[in-house]
Amino acid sequence: MNQATENLLLVLSAPGLYCLMVLLGRWLKRKKGVRLGWFYHLFSLALAVYLPASILEVNWAFMPHLAAATFLLGCVFLMALMDRYLWEWYFRDRNHVEVPKFLTEVARLAILIIAIFLVLEFGYHQSIRGLLVAPGIAVIIIGLAMQDSVGNIIAGLTLQMGRPFEHGDWLLVDSRHAEVIEVNWRA
Repeated sequence: MNQATENLLLVLSAPGLYCLMVLLGRWLKRKKGVRLGWFYHLFSLALAVYLPASILEVNWAFMPHLAAATFLLGCVFLMALMDRYLWEWYFRDRNHVEVPKFLTEVARLAILIIAIFLVLEFGYHQSIRGLLVAPGIAVIIIGLAMQDSVGNIIAGLTLQMGRPFEHGDWLLVDSRHAEVIEVNWRA
């Protein structure tokens, strides 16, 4: 296939793919309640250019950067889907468990950090082993220092997911009666 034919296919397929992605986004937003913003439009645009260009094996100098941007913006789209279907639909609507905002933010941060490390390792061929050593040591030190607090948080999350107690229940604690006023992720 010659260069002119490849360029024509690219010019014709990119707007069509972008329009399909925008239609998908509108459907997800209106019918399913997924909160999508302008990052989704950037993801759609990046994917609409990157996918046909990679299939046609176009050799642009900025292709690695476009691939990295598409992957990172795709992770932002994944986080929007995770917010709607995991935290809202599965936990809140189906199981009646209110997930703490702290937990959702930690999950988002973990996805973003893993995505950045993957882009550095596979997209730009940079070794990330050195970047993982210092945070690994810091996590071990902080984890040992906060052992009791993290244990309480995990126990609180377990209580909230299992729901053994409800608001208004009476418990016998150390030979004293106590009414359950609130069950949250910390206590």
